[in-house]
Amino acid sequence: PKEYTRIYVMFKINTEGKIESIAARAPHELLVEEAERVIATLPKNIVPGKHNGKPVAVKYALPIAINVN
Repeated sequence: PKEYTRIYVMFKINTEGKIESIAARAPHELLVEEAERVIATLPKNIVPGKHNGKPVAVKYALPIAINVN
């Protein structure tokens, strides 16, 4: 069976639809840097979350499983 390395990325989409507060955890610093770089390249105009019709910031946690040789 293949073994996967897990990278956990947390970030927030603010009320303007911009990504901020990117943080990652991984077993190697290069994986952390790459995960943060990839999240930072997401579109800059994401539709923010809404609560009672008003935009709100939303926190996300994204687990990534990769096979590293």
